[in-house]
Amino acid sequence: MCSYLESRKERHKELSDDAWLPDLGFLTDLTAKMNELNTEFAVSAFKAKLSLWVSQLRNGKLTHFPNQKRLSNNVREAHPEQFCVHLDKVRAEFDRCFQEMHKTENIVRFISNPFIPTDIEAVAAQLQETFSVSNDVDIEIINMQKDTELQARDNDRHLWGLVNREKFPLFSSCAVKVKSYFGFTYLCEVKFSHMKIIKSKHRARLTDRQLANCVRPGVSNYEQIESNPLNGELDQNKPEARVKEG
Repeated sequence: MCSYLESRKERHKELSDDAWLPDLGFLTDLTAKMNELNTEFAVSAFKAKLSLWVSQLRNGKLTHFPNQKRLSNNVREAHPEQFCVHLDKVRAEFDRCFQEMHKTENIVRFISNPFIPTDIEAVAAQLQETFSVSNDVDIEIINMQKDTELQARDNDRHLWGLVNREKFPLFSSCAVKVKSYFGFTYLCEVKFSHMKIIKSKHRARLTDRQLANCVRPGVSNYEQIESNPLNGELDQNKPEARVKEG
């Protein structure tokens, strides 16, 4: 980095400051971890990791902070525990922002595996309070847990795609809402990022429909198909693109 900046005749004294470089390393490591969280949205796991990182930093271990460790090699008296203050602030902010998620943690765990032994009455009460469903949800839970066909697929990651929504309307609606929690923030940010690029100050006259048509290809997966222009059949010499909703 220093060589590149020098080639551009740009000098930043901080990059030569051995006491400042560990701060930069810590920032880059923490940013990378936040980016991973942004794609996975595993909040509970991330909070547990924060506790682990704080404990390790207090003991001078930089196992999970490779950039900080590398940039601290030239520092005579490194004190990585000072960064625990920042991690504690991150953890406190997570507790504040995701306090509602903590209340639904038992529901999320049960939806992930509805066949685990549990207090059906307590879970049903939580579902009623959280999603405003009727009292019949407890009966649906019992019927689903006793469904032998679904029991055989309890380890299937697409279990809820196999559940008959007409047979279990209340429980299925709760599951759909819970499943929509994960990845929602990331997908929204992806769409807004594309939108900001497409609708700039130089293209401010785009209508909502035009903007939607431009954003859609940017957030969709492309599946290439091949067709013959003469008879409409598949042809390896004529590739086309089909948009598949992401």
